[in-house]
Amino acid sequence: EKQKPLDLAFEMMNNVIMTRYKMKMIQTEMENLGVESYKMRSFNRELDKVEDKIAASAIKYAQVALKVAKDVELVRNQMQQTKVEMSCESPIDFTRSDVTQ
Repeated sequence: EKQKPLDLAFEMMNNVIMTRYKMKMIQTEMENLGVESYKMRSFNRELDKVEDKIAASAIKYAQVALKVAKDVELVRNQMQQTKVEMSCESPIDFTRSDVTQ
């Protein structure tokens, strides 16, 4: 439950990375088709924006990761047992038996 924000941030970052990958494929295809670079200026500006978004989402992921790590550590510390005791017990119920200790 505490790691859900981290998973969402990772998914968002991956989505932006996949968008860049697809756009780079389109850019390569346009170059292979012989489209002049001046016609691709607008597309290249959008690609630059996507790359900026990748950097921003990576920073956001790192921030969320630190917060989640701190939250998980707090929960683990709260759930941690403080003391475990072991002692031997006799199988004889001395209150019902004539055997004395």
